[in-house]
Amino acid sequence: MARAGSRRTLAALKWIGISLGAVLVLLILIVAFMDWNALRAPIARMAGAKLHRTVQLDGPLEVHLFSLTPSISIADLKVGNPEWERERQMLDVARITASIELLPLLVGHRIVRQIEVDRPRIYLHQDASKRANWQFQPAGAQPQPQQPSKPPELPVIKRLIVKEGDLEIRDEVRKLTFKGTLNAHEESQQREARAFALQGQGILNGKKFDLNVAGDPLINAEPDRPYTFDAAVKAADIRVSVQGRIPRPFDMSRVQADIVASGQDFADIYYLTGLALPNTPPYKVSTSVERDDNRITLRHFSGLVGKSKIQGDGAIDLSSGRPTVTANISSPLLRLRDFVASFGVSPESESSKTPDKGTLAGKQKPATVSESPFLLPDSVLQLERVRGMDAAVRFRADKIESGKVPLTGVALDIKLDHGILDIAPFAIAFPQGEFSGDARIDARKDVPLVNVDAKLRNVHLEKLLQTREDSQPAIEGLLVGRVRLHGAGASVHEVASNADGTITAVIPHGEIRAAFAELTGINIAEGVGLLIAKRDQQAEVRCGVADFQAERGVLQSRAVIFDTSNVLVTGGGHINLATEALDLSVQGHPKKVRLVRLRSPIKLQGHLKQPKIGLDAGKTVAQTGIAAALGALVTPLAAIVAFVDPGLAEDANCAALLAEARQKGVPGQLTPTPDH
Repeated sequence: MARAGSRRTLAALKWIGISLGAVLVLLILIVAFMDWNALRAPIARMAGAKLHRTVQLDGPLEVHLFSLTPSISIADLKVGNPEWERERQMLDVARITASIELLPLLVGHRIVRQIEVDRPRIYLHQDASKRANWQFQPAGAQPQPQQPSKPPELPVIKRLIVKEGDLEIRDEVRKLTFKGTLNAHEESQQREARAFALQGQGILNGKKFDLNVAGDPLINAEPDRPYTFDAAVKAADIRVSVQGRIPRPFDMSRVQADIVASGQDFADIYYLTGLALPNTPPYKVSTSVERDDNRITLRHFSGLVGKSKIQGDGAIDLSSGRPTVTANISSPLLRLRDFVASFGVSPESESSKTPDKGTLAGKQKPATVSESPFLLPDSVLQLERVRGMDAAVRFRADKIESGKVPLTGVALDIKLDHGILDIAPFAIAFPQGEFSGDARIDARKDVPLVNVDAKLRNVHLEKLLQTREDSQPAIEGLLVGRVRLHGAGASVHEVASNADGTITAVIPHGEIRAAFAELTGINIAEGVGLLIAKRDQQAEVRCGVADFQAERGVLQSRAVIFDTSNVLVTGGGHINLATEALDLSVQGHPKKVRLVRLRSPIKLQGHLKQPKIGLDAGKTVAQTGIAAALGALVTPLAAIVAFVDPGLAEDANCAALLAEARQKGVPGQLTPTPDH
């Protein structure tokens, strides 16, 4: 019985094997002789449903499976655009042929023997609302923030050929266009060290663009052997050279490169990277870059910006869908004029160069631009760039070349978070003292809001005004001050034109020399009523205050007073920050009876860029006592010094002036009289 059962089982297995073999042979025959073109329409429908757009396979479909290197060939492949741009194709390829090696698959290696692409036409477009045709979303779906995926791990490609390729890119967010050609070929497999070549030529924002990539022979590429390549990019005046390395070909999430970049303005790199960078003079920098998934690390960043040396390290994190830049940058030698372009001022203003229109995040370069009549920068902040990335940057400069203004250091901590730019804190160091504080630009709305609160601490006037090492400064003493302003606008000038707030400067004590007149070209010492007596060479400044209230862009004086040993000087007027027009005057009140009792006021007029200082010959002012001069200043003067620094009220000189004002102060004003 058992023997009979075994025979029946073996017979059943035999017939099952024969049946399966017959089915397999039948399948092989079907596959070998089937008409693959009959599957073009179903394949196109399935692909179109997956991509949410039309897909067409209009040419022959050829499949060769019975080989150690099976291949497929597709002709006349077309992939359409989303509904909002149906008039063009996203992809149109005359023919794609690919073959793969089967045996390496047994050990887990994917090796493509050859890919050949004939006459590809590629069109990529992102409109102003951030809809992009490479976002494969259902019809009518709103554009969503793109969450970055892991960079692709491509198979090893032994041979890549691209013939007569056309690439067009339109990005209305970055305001860039590119039209170019792509060709890839391998001239030699053995003799040339850089046998593989990829070239692209075209136009980038109206300027010629060239891309050249040369790599190791693809025929020698192996999954466990690093693949090296060189790349060169020329875009307008930008030059970028790359020496790259892919540790595991072709896992694009792991790429290493040494990069050297140069150009006329660092901000222009935005068109290649999408990063908002400051305006600069011509630069040349180098760095080592390593990509690890969605994080790009920059090490040993160094180079020259203008004549300033910069160095540091940084990183770009792409994992959140928007670039986040972190950096620690230092400058062993910073030339101040190299960085004024960041605020919209031409760094080469003394040359015959056409001045550039620049901002913190990028500049506009019209074909012709005239010299701005304003001292305050009027270039517009590129809001879309500031909103498109986040950043946390620490900058320190150890040595400063600043021309006539002596500076010894600069420290900035910059944070950019979803359109809010904080510079907090910032500090500019003088030989003694510093100017430091916080600034915020809220660029989330169409018109940015700006707030600044900064203090000037213990600056020595003799160092600030000294023109030569061996010269004796006209004024000595400490200078302290405070600036608190808030306004709205996309440029420094626009913000100032509507700013509200306060600007105050105080000299707690110091000295004025007869050389003071040399600062203006006229004898101010005589003009304000014998500020310095003829027998004296200098006068003591007991306390000096200049305070202005800003309202809708107009700086109106609340108090201008300098208490010296011989004369009490008072003044007033206003500065229109919209037009930058000046209308200020000062007048002296001698503390002793003078033989000459009538003096002309000193007028400061013109504009911030070209101030004019002179005597107002049209009228003279009667000599008044200090009681009348101090009378209207008692209350505001006490509040003013406390605003700058509460400790100033305890300073011996300013405290004495406040006490004298309280004792003698009677409301009064200067009375103009006819000229004698």
